[in-house]
Amino acid sequence: MIRYKFLLLILILPFILVACAGTNISGLEGGTTEIETPPSQTPEPSLPNNENSENENKPPVVQSPLIPLNPSQSFDRLIEIKATSLVLYSNKKVVGTVYKNDLLPLIDETSNYYITTFNYNPVYIEKNGQVGIKKLPKSSSKIEKVIETAKKTIGTKYVYGAERYHYNGKRNYNFNKLYFDCSSLTQYAYFVGANVVIGANSRIQSTEGKVIKKSNISRGDLLFFTNSSRQNNTGIERVGHVGIYLGDNLMLHTASDYAIIEPISSKRWSYYISARRYV
Repeated sequence: MIRYKFLLLILILPFILVACAGTNISGLEGGTTEIETPPSQTPEPSLPNNENSENENKPPVVQSPLIPLNPSQSFDRLIEIKATSLVLYSNKKVVGTVYKNDLLPLIDETSNYYITTFNYNPVYIEKNGQVGIKKLPKSSSKIEKVIETAKKTIGTKYVYGAERYHYNGKRNYNFNKLYFDCSSLTQYAYFVGANVVIGANSRIQSTEGKVIKKSNISRGDLLFFTNSSRQNNTGIERVGHVGIYLGDNLMLHTASDYAIIEPISSKRWSYYISARRYV
């Protein structure tokens, strides 16, 4: 009996060996079963090289949209809006709308575009009949730092009673740079730009610094105005608005919508109270 089993094994052994040779074991080379790579060893996908993929006609990316074009130049150059209104885009998203006679800081330019900033977003504005360039003589380096600081707030939302950057020089950590009212903006610009401490509201600010005659106001002075709700008050309680004078009848301020540079209207001048100088 044992002899017959041995003979049978000899007969079928070649068939067993052939079958084993064609079997894929544990994903060895030539097989179809793969050994899963441990997660810690899984290679990360390589990123595509986009170095040369951008359209050559597209304006360059603004690396730092808040750096002036040329801080040493003798003129401050502003983008003046000539269209009735102009929608501003950043990365194909609408970030705001400006209107005729509004002005924006010129940060940089290409052959086809002016580059500005609005609510901390870099914005490209095509060079065409809808915009122009306004030049203003600069003042001292200290005043220019105040103005450059204020320019960075262009487009930020107006919120009445917005948190102050500081109180009597002590930093307020509830401050939010996305929201300003008129006096929080001027306080912020003077402290951050020139390390000058001024009061927390327009009424206090109107009592500080040096009194300047209307005929002698110059770049960097703060201008104080009353308004329809305060014009019948007395003393400093008449003060209802403040802005930074830039020259050529232009003022940087935030009123009812967002921070902007614009001409001082005849209506605004009718509310004029005083001017102060802090540097």
